[in-house]
Amino acid sequence: MKQSIKGISENIVALAATALISSGATYWFCASNYETQLQEAHDKIAALQETERNALVTKRISEQMEDIAFEQKTLSDRQRARAEEQSRIADIERGKAEMERSLAQKAEREALFSARQADSMRLVAETESERAMVHALQAHQARAQADTLYYISLARSLAQNSTVQLNSGNRELAALLSYSGWYFNDIYGGNPYKQDIFTALLKTAPDAQSNVCHLTGNVRSLLLFGGPIAADEDLENDISWKHGMDAPKAVRPFIAVTDYGEVVRVNINDSDNGNDYDFTPLFSDNSHIFRAACLMRDRLYLLDTRGCIMSLDAYGNRTDNSKVGQQTKPIILNETAQKKSKIKNSGFSPLSPDTWMHLKDLRDGMLVAAGRRQVAWIDPANGNIVKAYQTNNDITTLGVSDDLLFIFCHNGEVLAFDGQRQPVNNMLQIPKSYDVTSYYFQKDNNCHYLGTENGDIYVCDRTGKYLATLIGHSGRITSIDQYASQLVTSSYDKNICIWDIADFTALMTPIKIGFNQWPLCFAYDKPARTLRVGLANGDIETVRISISNNTESTHRSITREFTPQEWNYYIGANVPFVNFKQQ
Repeated sequence: MKQSIKGISENIVALAATALISSGATYWFCASNYETQLQEAHDKIAALQETERNALVTKRISEQMEDIAFEQKTLSDRQRARAEEQSRIADIERGKAEMERSLAQKAEREALFSARQADSMRLVAETESERAMVHALQAHQARAQADTLYYISLARSLAQNSTVQLNSGNRELAALLSYSGWYFNDIYGGNPYKQDIFTALLKTAPDAQSNVCHLTGNVRSLLLFGGPIAADEDLENDISWKHGMDAPKAVRPFIAVTDYGEVVRVNINDSDNGNDYDFTPLFSDNSHIFRAACLMRDRLYLLDTRGCIMSLDAYGNRTDNSKVGQQTKPIILNETAQKKSKIKNSGFSPLSPDTWMHLKDLRDGMLVAAGRRQVAWIDPANGNIVKAYQTNNDITTLGVSDDLLFIFCHNGEVLAFDGQRQPVNNMLQIPKSYDVTSYYFQKDNNCHYLGTENGDIYVCDRTGKYLATLIGHSGRITSIDQYASQLVTSSYDKNICIWDIADFTALMTPIKIGFNQWPLCFAYDKPARTLRVGLANGDIETVRISISNNTESTHRSITREFTPQEWNYYIGANVPFVNFKQQ
């Protein structure tokens, strides 16, 4: 027990010692920790004091900054108030400026509108002025046109009255009316190649139309020969005939051939009236029925219906035996002559008895003759028949262009042969199958003119394409010739027509010259503007178609002036008097 107490005492003492030690340690630890904490507290207090001092400084600075900010705010408020005041003033000024700009724009718009109105009024004024000028010009042109139409109508009326007076036997007044008609027509630019004007001048010019001679048989061929002739190109390019002017006069004799075996050379004397002629008989034998003739170089070739081609000296020179017209041996177109000529091409038919009607000379110097259905090519140098050909239809006429021979047959059939006498395709396009009775080729414009049985004349271009139809004749066309834009045709309707073919698209109305008999042929002396016309009754007439020459001749025949009564009746009291005789 005592040990237990002792042990316990010892444990207590140990515990006490331990507690003491622990207490000491704890005290030391606590004291040490306290000092640390105290030091930290002092440090915190110092830091807080420093922070407090800094906060005081910051507060004072903040208070100062607040005072400064307040002052700046006050200043800013003042400036804002001033800016707002200035903005209000600016708004007011801007409003004024906008109003002034609107007013200015309105004024500008009004000014532009006024300017446009002024321009419009100016344009209207100019337009009205131009319109007034146009109306004035139109009125002047209408008046001039009316005057022109009036005077041209007056000219035609005077020409018609001239014909009436001439038919009544009053040649003196007829000449005065004819010349006055031409005068007014010429002043106002009328075409002198109108039927009334042309006919009046032709009838009143004493030497314009006359009978040259009368032969026994029908005149079948007229051939111009010799005399000074202008160059072809000059003739073809001269269109002065449309204005009534003429090329220099050329005196050209001609040869007439009839179907009564008559061949006559006619020379025109160089006299003022042109009506004097000298006649030289070249051949006369009524057993020969000559239907065609051609003139080549200095020889005249005549075709008899029996197939005899005679050759004569076309000059009419007397030979040593004092015979007129030196004649060479005739060429006989028959089978015997063909065999003698030794035609090598067996494809060509032999010649048989026929009625020979047509004769042409070719560019290579050959002659070609045609009968009812036979064609023969002849070399005139030796009289040999070079080739012969037989057609299926009756031959109506022959035609020669620059490089082709055309054989026109019944029912509109056309055959063509080249320069080597070889058949080629026909290029001529004829709209109807009429018989072609006359042909003319114009090398200047390469046009083909084909006169037909019913009187129509077809025109084709150089390629053969159909261009136009000239309608004016009512009978068979017998002959065609051309000079510049002037085409001359003759027909069984007893008329010769003169056509202006400058424009095929225009309506072409020809001038007609009438005769008492059929004009079977004519020769056109182009430089002299004169036609030599052969008629069916044997007459040969000369017709001068020159407007200027006929006008001069008519003027020379005027013997007096119009009386006041005649002037007022035929021309009119409102037209100023003209002294035609003294012009």
